[in-house]
Amino acid sequence: MLEKVRLINKMKIRMKRRKISTRIFQMCVVTVVVTMFLYFLFQAGLSRTPPPEPDYSWLNTRNVSHFIRPKDETALVEPPSCGNKDVRLLVVVFSAPGNAAARYVIRRTWGKKLKDLENVRLMYIVGRAKQSELYNKVLTEAEDNGDLLIEDFEDTYQNLTLKTTFMLKWTSRHCSQAKFVFKVDDDVYVNPKKVMETLESTHLYFKKLVVTDLEGIGQAMNVDYAMVGSVMNTVPIRDPTSKWYLSLDFYPLNIFPKFLSGTGYIFTGSLATPLLYCAVRTPFINLEDVFLSGLCATTQLGLRLTHSTGFQWRPMIIGGTHICNYKQSVIVHGSFAPEKIEEIFARTQDDVLCDTLLFSFMEIMSSFTDSVRSIFRI
Repeated sequence: MLEKVRLINKMKIRMKRRKISTRIFQMCVVTVVVTMFLYFLFQAGLSRTPPPEPDYSWLNTRNVSHFIRPKDETALVEPPSCGNKDVRLLVVVFSAPGNAAARYVIRRTWGKKLKDLENVRLMYIVGRAKQSELYNKVLTEAEDNGDLLIEDFEDTYQNLTLKTTFMLKWTSRHCSQAKFVFKVDDDVYVNPKKVMETLESTHLYFKKLVVTDLEGIGQAMNVDYAMVGSVMNTVPIRDPTSKWYLSLDFYPLNIFPKFLSGTGYIFTGSLATPLLYCAVRTPFINLEDVFLSGLCATTQLGLRLTHSTGFQWRPMIIGGTHICNYKQSVIVHGSFAPEKIEEIFARTQDDVLCDTLLFSFMEIMSSFTDSVRSIFRI
């Protein structure tokens, strides 16, 4: 009888222990479920009002030729044409009406060094300024310097595709003999010496192109060409708050073709006209580099892009501010203020030994970090 009582007591203890553990487990499950419910409820509350998309109310059509008017003279002000002169390099600096300080610094620093070289032309392209006072200042600047192309479109970040196509239009009309064209932004540091070395070492490819001209007639063109810069392999950004946001209405695919970073790239003048013909027939998207070197050059014309590590679309992650980084690069994009570009240019004029173990190590580590960030899309 005593043994039965002991057995019953043991069973009761076990049952109690099981009940306690079960209750603890149930409490954990309930806590997790409630926490997740509150989290998603909170997130839903935060995302109830989506951020506004960029204003494209002006874009009544995606037909680029509607804005470019490729058969008409559209320039409000333009620099002298290249005429019959030999032009080895045409430098086109993308600026904005309000960026007079940036243009002033470029004319004194790397722009002057390039312009002083034989057979080099340098010019700036801007659109219309909204304010009449600013527009008058830009007109005065154009008259004083003779290097400004002002085209008939509203100058905004979303309109860079139009600015790029206007560049092609002016080049094909007024400087078609240019062997190379260098497109670069006005917040980029440019190393004139490395630019010229790039021209000398660039490998030219051959391509037989079939393009449709402005009259709608197909033309076969044999071209020796190159497109050099930082080749990008990225995906569209769908966050409306991002500077590089691309609407699904503009581009429904989830991956881009290879393209050159728009911060600065070089292409042969032989491509100016084929790219123009392609651009005016390609539906507008707001990312000019994807539009021109991706959708036109890579996808439609089947051109090969040449990647050069000297074209830095952002400073090296490790050692990016080191003077040797600027001395050994073609361009370095850092959204630099004019005074910063002036400072970098002054520093690069000094003789500095850059062939060192330390800088080589920084380059290797920076490349490795870039590769990791690229793999994980960081």
